[in-house]
Amino acid sequence: MISDFFKWLWDFIYGHAMNIWAFLATGLVAVFVWFNIGIPGWLNDYTTTTPETTIVTEVETTTEEPTTTEPETTTEAPTTTEAPTTTTRGGGGGGATRTTTTTTTTTTKAPNPIPAWSITIDVGNGPVAFTNDDAWDANLAIVTKMANPGSNTYEYKGIVLRDVLEYLGVNVNALGANATIVSTTTDSLATTPLNKAMIASNNTLLSWERDGATLGNIPRLAPCDSTIGSDYVQRLATFTLKPYKIDSYSFTAAEVQAFGLSTAIGTATTTNAAGTVTTYTITDGVALKDILTYLGVNVAALGSDDYVLVKSSDGGSMKYSNDLIQANDTILAFAYDSEAVDGVTGAITTGSGGAGELPRMFPCSSNNSQLFTKKVAGLDVYS
Repeated sequence: MISDFFKWLWDFIYGHAMNIWAFLATGLVAVFVWFNIGIPGWLNDYTTTTPETTIVTEVETTTEEPTTTEPETTTEAPTTTEAPTTTTRGGGGGGATRTTTTTTTTTTKAPNPIPAWSITIDVGNGPVAFTNDDAWDANLAIVTKMANPGSNTYEYKGIVLRDVLEYLGVNVNALGANATIVSTTTDSLATTPLNKAMIASNNTLLSWERDGATLGNIPRLAPCDSTIGSDYVQRLATFTLKPYKIDSYSFTAAEVQAFGLSTAIGTATTTNAAGTVTTYTITDGVALKDILTYLGVNVAALGSDDYVLVKSSDGGSMKYSNDLIQANDTILAFAYDSEAVDGVTGAITTGSGGAGELPRMFPCSSNNSQLFTKKVAGLDVYS
């Protein structure tokens, strides 16, 4: 019987061999499909429909292709627009969902409220133009200050001079005690020096408005701490900062005459706006460069941007550039047109009996009468 069984088994296997191999092959294919398609698809469906399962989400601040966000500029009235963009990647294949959000910020600067103007400033690195747009772009604070020049009261609007200097790289606190700013106007070379206290004060303005009325397209230098009207420079064109003063010299005409310097004579000519020509004949005087040399100044070593403030006894002053300092015909006159100085008081008696105005500085090579400084009483040398 056992032999009959084995014979039957052999006949069964031999007779159905092809079917068995087909069955095994079919099973292998089914297993492969199940592990590569069925399980991932089933898992994805399961995480989508089953509330107990959480999708893993990454939130990034940059994308594979980063978007540059411009920095926001602060103004008095900025307008900001945000445009968020969201990109989602991921899904099938078992990968986690990936979300990237990019925000672009656009800032619009408020219009410039400062009237158009331009001045030239030299803080020691050469003259540069400084405009109303420069002031606005630098975000310098616009302020109003009260001032009392003379018997008047005004309200000035502008930017603080100290802020301008610091914007241009000046360490105001480190300036020497003799630091001075000398300014010029658009219609003359008249100057008004500002001392260190005025330079460092937060009440000295570069102003374009007074009492609500615009001062035109030319600003004004307004040291609001000062009650002296001549300190307020109208129609400002330039100003120069001198951080150091070589020395200051005061004298009377009699003292200069006693120096024993060579007498200088010459002729100075000016023409006014009406075309009238005035000629001064200097019959007794001393060259400015000789005075400075006698006082110990190395005139030859002065640079092109160095200068002298010629001070008068009534508090005024005038800036003399290096070319006028070096000229032989820049003369401190003791007598001109037959009028002579009193050797004791420094004053003269004119034909009308009034007080005179000598000694007087004549830069004979210049035709600008504003430079013909009266009542000269001293010199400040800046280098």
